[in-house]
Amino acid sequence: MSSAWSVKQIKQDHKDSKRGSINFTAGIDGFDYADTADKAAKAIKAQGIDFEGNAETISRIRNAKKIVLLEPHFARKYLPLGLAKISTYAKRHGVKVEYQRDYNPVGEDLVCVTSLFTYDSEKVHDSIKAVNFLNRGVPVIVGGVYASIMSKAITDLFPHVTIFKGFSKELDMSPPDYEAYEQWGMEDPWNKFSFIFTTRGCPHFCPYCVVWKIEPREDGGGLWVNPEWKEHILDERPYMMVSDNNLSSLPMEHIEDVITFAHKKDKRVVFDNGFDCKFITDDLADLLGKTKFGRTGMRLAFDRIEEDGIFQPAIEKLKKHGVPKSAIMSYVLFNFADKPQEANYRMTECVKLGIRPYPTRYCPLNKLERGNPYVGKHWTKNLARVYRVFWLMAGWFNKMTFEDWARKEIGGKQYKLFDDDWDCWYTGATKRSFRGHRKVVEDDALPVADPLIAVKEDINAGNLESFFAEESITP
Repeated sequence: MSSAWSVKQIKQDHKDSKRGSINFTAGIDGFDYADTADKAAKAIKAQGIDFEGNAETISRIRNAKKIVLLEPHFARKYLPLGLAKISTYAKRHGVKVEYQRDYNPVGEDLVCVTSLFTYDSEKVHDSIKAVNFLNRGVPVIVGGVYASIMSKAITDLFPHVTIFKGFSKELDMSPPDYEAYEQWGMEDPWNKFSFIFTTRGCPHFCPYCVVWKIEPREDGGGLWVNPEWKEHILDERPYMMVSDNNLSSLPMEHIEDVITFAHKKDKRVVFDNGFDCKFITDDLADLLGKTKFGRTGMRLAFDRIEEDGIFQPAIEKLKKHGVPKSAIMSYVLFNFADKPQEANYRMTECVKLGIRPYPTRYCPLNKLERGNPYVGKHWTKNLARVYRVFWLMAGWFNKMTFEDWARKEIGGKQYKLFDDDWDCWYTGATKRSFRGHRKVVEDDALPVADPLIAVKEDINAGNLESFFAEESITP
């Protein structure tokens, strides 16, 4: 069977799939990006995301005498930004602070535990258990992504803890505690970075992302701009990581302010969470063309086939105005509602444009363990695994197609595709897909996917070893 799918076929197949609309409280039946703001607001209200309730928690931090900042043993290389900001905020109010990864009581009257991805939930639970066992009765605050969106999963097990949901403007205006870089366990090159959010939030409500839920828009629909962001950048650190979730959606004046400031301070920039291709104009591309980037520091996403014909011109504009191809990387979502041929088209378009695609395997955010990986309706477990490995290796995808690589078994027996995988590759149909998506999830003993996110796990954990290398990863 030929794999030469045309763009027209891919788009028609996407249209014919009739994915329906977002169901924010029951899972995924597909997605429709129109008119989602009201649904998003109702979902936030229904799940009890009360950001005003954080004020009392901030007061407890401010009035403590000594705080232990406890980070579970996540795999990460980036700065634990939330804890680093709490450290500065507490010290400014005369509070003593100690950072730990393995809990040990030191006479503190408050423990702040951070959380990250939901599939590392057990590590968070283990940290709380250690506090309970060694220092029963000490107040515990748990914050971060997992705590914000699945607070009940924590409070059902530990009813005494206080949950800090979302983010705090008051805390966010505090710079990270860079003086404590050694205690954070930062290694090269991450110890050469200043880490900032100049804004919080995103104007979109994508069903595979949770930003709209933990960083809601301001009244009137705008994004909150941190008035103190310039104070968070150290002169002596040559790199700055800008982690805004959709900087490109801000007024041009703010974007220009960020880029001009980086240029003035002679910083190499990594825009960690990427630019929205829909907002790349010639003026913005010209501004970015004058920017010094860290390795793959100009990041975008090509997550949806609807952006075909928008994404490619955006990349061409960036290149025309001087952004090096080597600086551009695009996250490419797969294993969501897409079929393999559609995802492969988006990956291949990146290669044609001369930029690096990064395969972002979709995982439900309420997945509480790392085992038994989530498998999309149109994928098989093995195909999704092998596909991701291929697209991580520039030494492969720059020389051959995924199909040729898999047919010739260049990756070895451990990356072999079987008949069911090949049937799925050509048609997007699996035995599982005929039973309906919700049934599939239940059969696989996975929770129904609400809320949803595309987990950029390797990038965010700092596990892409070639990030600052001269050459891409080769097999």
